[in-house]
Amino acid sequence: MSSDSKRMYSVLESVFIRGILAFVLFPLAVSAATSAEELGPVQPLLEKFDNGYINWKSGEYVANISAPVPAEYRGKAVNQAMGKELALRVSRALADSVFLQIVADTRVDAKHRLSQLIKDDAEIKLAGNIRGKELFQQKWVTRDNKLWLEASYRISMHGVDGVISNIYNEAIKARPVSQPAPTKVPAATSGDTSNTETVVYIDARGTGLQPALFPVILDQSGTPLFDPAGAGKSYASENGTLEYVVAKPGQSLSSFSMGWLIRTSYAEESSPVRKRKKRKPMKATEAEGLLKSNIIVGKEDAERMRQAQANGELSAHPRIIVITDGTVGGTEGKLATPDRSLALLSEEKYQPAARYNVGPTKE
Repeated sequence: MSSDSKRMYSVLESVFIRGILAFVLFPLAVSAATSAEELGPVQPLLEKFDNGYINWKSGEYVANISAPVPAEYRGKAVNQAMGKELALRVSRALADSVFLQIVADTRVDAKHRLSQLIKDDAEIKLAGNIRGKELFQQKWVTRDNKLWLEASYRISMHGVDGVISNIYNEAIKARPVSQPAPTKVPAATSGDTSNTETVVYIDARGTGLQPALFPVILDQSGTPLFDPAGAGKSYASENGTLEYVVAKPGQSLSSFSMGWLIRTSYAEESSPVRKRKKRKPMKATEAEGLLKSNIIVGKEDAERMRQAQANGELSAHPRIIVITDGTVGGTEGKLATPDRSLALLSEEKYQPAARYNVGPTKE
């Protein structure tokens, strides 16, 4: 065999082996991605406002701010370093205003927004932990020969200082926890399921569902299946209640066919043993309530869910991921205009410590 023939044979052999490996390893890659809950190309659901948005997957509020670098302050010229510091202070104050609006407008459940439960601006700031905002992105840009700061701040719904923790007691007073109908657990499967992690996927596309902090999942008769708020304040504040994600346009349910329910059992001393149920996501039939935040599922899916609980395949408080249509348009907010930014730099109006109660920014 000539050297050219040998080289060609080697190339073909390499391509063939790679093809075989790809054929073998691809299902394993899909399985691994599924075990990490990366079921298909989903994106976070964003509820957009004029100068920010709510990320309903990660549970974060984000404020996007523009502030000019002034050439003078209190009638005196300032150098660029001082001007940048003033612009940064203005961006913090403007972020407070944006967060105040977004947090106040957050849906708590299917009937209430946060501003209906906490009406005082100072209390809303505390509930949203606005003083703990984090600057996570900034850049300096030039517009019309003037230097501007573009900054992005965020605060979290989660944690002991998050919105969920701070609003939990008021939310439960306004809407007591809905108790699901009891399910009879067979004796054969009544063992300890404390080490079982489960994930429920609900396809709510086409229902007009609006995200909320404490929604309820119901069957078509109005009987509760799950009330995530029932997991308690500590669990809800640390883990959230639901995650809302967006599927790509035209994405079919087959992308999620690895399961609306994933169960992972952990042995105390051995390696994790993973068991998966190949079930499709549950299908929401409609969104219920004044704010369209409660989720109603079909009769068959409700029965499947109850049966999974009865068989010990589903924990009392599973992780719930809701698949939605797309971005949600928010309400009209307070636009951070250049005039407003410049006004904040004046001697009379720019008093961040007293007027805005601005706390330290996490760098």
